[in-house]
Amino acid sequence: MGIVYDPDADTFGFGTGHVLPHPQHATGLAELPWGSLVASPPSPLSPSVGDGETNSAATTTKSKRKRKQQSKRKAKTKAKPLTTEGNSGDSGGSESVVGKSYTQFTIKQIYSQIVGSTKASDKLFSYRTLPVYREDIDYILPGEWLNDSDISLAYEMMSALLQHHGMDKLVQMVWPSVVHLLMYSPMDPKDLLPPELDQAEVVFLPINVLEEDDADDDNDGDHWALTVLSVVDHVLYVYDSMSEEPLPPAFGQMAQKLLRCNLGLRTSKPLKVEVMKCDQQHNFDDCGIHVIINSALIVRQLIAAKTDDTEVDMDLGAVKADSFQARGQFLALIKQLQDQLEASASEEEDK
Repeated sequence: MGIVYDPDADTFGFGTGHVLPHPQHATGLAELPWGSLVASPPSPLSPSVGDGETNSAATTTKSKRKRKQQSKRKAKTKAKPLTTEGNSGDSGGSESVVGKSYTQFTIKQIYSQIVGSTKASDKLFSYRTLPVYREDIDYILPGEWLNDSDISLAYEMMSALLQHHGMDKLVQMVWPSVVHLLMYSPMDPKDLLPPELDQAEVVFLPINVLEEDDADDDNDGDHWALTVLSVVDHVLYVYDSMSEEPLPPAFGQMAQKLLRCNLGLRTSKPLKVEVMKCDQQHNFDDCGIHVIINSALIVRQLIAAKTDDTEVDMDLGAVKADSFQARGQFLALIKQLQDQLEASASEEEDK
């Protein structure tokens, strides 16, 4: 018995149903029904032999912050067999995962179309309530470490899909900046989260794990990981693309903070923290894009539970994630979104 959608109560509960299989190879983004948001959504991936370019490291300039973070993560994970390749979706051999294959060249093309001749501090556009700046787009390039605004943008786009399917109250996607305050601020957790979370059955909470609990450190962090609160089974699911044992204390701390917030929880018993299997990153840069990939795969399951009467499968252990292609698809989606926002603004001016 798993989590299913109850159309009569418009909520999630326990039940049985057909399980929507996870794709074997995925970016998460290509598996979502973007047709309601953008004109030409990306195609799902299919396994084939790569052309070599998808395994090239990006030639982007690393910021001081990036080098500092990378140094920290290398020190923490030096016992792990990691590489510095841009594609974390390969098997270590000659095969890689490609769909509509994005290469370094095509990714740079899309990037240039988005940013034009703007400066790093220039605002490109706003989506819903989120401003997007040139430097945010810089961090999506392969070889870069995604910032909180990048994840927030992906979450706003997924939230728009959930809203299209009438699920925006049931499923909430919290910005990393809010999660950061929840984790590390001395303020009462109840005062930090928006009140609409009390109605949510599933809450996405990306954690920026810090070595030192300092909320004033510009949210630089050391590593991105995803937690998902399921009110139905009173579980905090953890998806960490660079998992380690013992479990970092941040996840237990998150469970304690959430319990203090209530959030519509049906019991005051401690939340169960359940570490889920997920694909592991093969470099030091892809933790943020893995958060987006894993989030998208779960959102796909939640939408299907309502539209296709399926049982939600929270286990991502069998999915091989392609972080390189996910970055390319994310940029392509952003470009389409930017074009549509500009077209809408132009239409408003013509009225």
